[in-house]
Amino acid sequence: VAMTDDPTVLSVAFEPDNAPVSEAVGGSVDANAAVGEDTGRADGDVNQPDEVEFTGDRTVECGNATVANDSGPTAAPDLGAISGFCTGNLASQGGQQTFVNFTFDQPVDLVGDAGNFQLVPVDSRNFENQLFDGQGEVVAGNGTETVTVAFSDEVNESVVARGFVDAGTVAKVGTQSPPTNPKQAANVSNDGNSANPDLVNVTFGAEDELLFEFDENLSEIGDTSGFRYYDADGADTAAQFVERTDDPRVLSVQFEPQANASTNAVGGSVDANAAIGEDTDREDGDVNQPDEAETAGEAGPGPVGDFENPPTDPDGDGLYEDVNGDGELTQADAQALYDNLDDPTVQNNVDAFDFNGDGSVTQADAQALYDEWSTSS
Repeated sequence: VAMTDDPTVLSVAFEPDNAPVSEAVGGSVDANAAVGEDTGRADGDVNQPDEVEFTGDRTVECGNATVANDSGPTAAPDLGAISGFCTGNLASQGGQQTFVNFTFDQPVDLVGDAGNFQLVPVDSRNFENQLFDGQGEVVAGNGTETVTVAFSDEVNESVVARGFVDAGTVAKVGTQSPPTNPKQAANVSNDGNSANPDLVNVTFGAEDELLFEFDENLSEIGDTSGFRYYDADGADTAAQFVERTDDPRVLSVQFEPQANASTNAVGGSVDANAAIGEDTDREDGDVNQPDEAETAGEAGPGPVGDFENPPTDPDGDGLYEDVNGDGELTQADAQALYDNLDDPTVQNNVDAFDFNGDGSVTQADAQALYDEWSTSS
């Protein structure tokens, strides 16, 4: 039983296998099941036994969000919104819970359980540095776009930054070998930002490289196994290697060549404890919480001239200073650009090599790159 947006209406859920609501012809309520607002009265303003026959097909939604069909980046169910946050009591749980709706861009078949639906606090230090996990069994929504999950009663919208669903929790309905969801997140409050490092962008770097940008400076890399990308089928792939860049907020996440990250990635996700902020003396260690972002932009340019490796963007500013692809900016990169000004890779990727910002790539850009190296060395 849960409160709804209408203060005169309660949402009453039933176990689907034992009592399908499609067979309901009436409803009854015992005494003391509902309490009015005038609780100062001698009788406590509690209800007396009552009953009505079923009328119409009205359903009560607990703040359900609307998500456009097939609006996500994959063929699998994509998480689009998190809403609801109604309070009530679930008989199988005991006590009071908060019911939260996870809405996808298509109907879903449940594969996982309630524990695969989680919420990230705005400040986890207020909750013993823990996430909020779904409790018991999924309340409702199998076969629909919106899955309702029970959480502890301390959960409300104001204390939750975002929520996420573990990969492989729900599957596409009505297909053989259906694709399952990748790990995805949706904002709840505070623009999805927590007190810890939050993932804000995933962009393409060099070949087989994605750049994961956080909203604060990082002091070190944590668990590198937590970095993944997912493709248009919803399948995810773990990173091979993670390293720092010149930008203290950006990590270079590299994948095996056969993973084709530069071609296949449509989003990236990060598990907890993968990135560590600068305030390491905090009780939570300033480690990140799970997060996800769709990829932005396009893959970087291929190798220039006769160089084997593609150029890279060492500082994450969108310009590919490492022209020869050896992983760093040196004087040789300015020479490499000068020697290959007519190379199709250079002229077809002006935005990557326009170091003086005039909208074209000329000898002046090789000079500008030399000046940048000279200043930084």
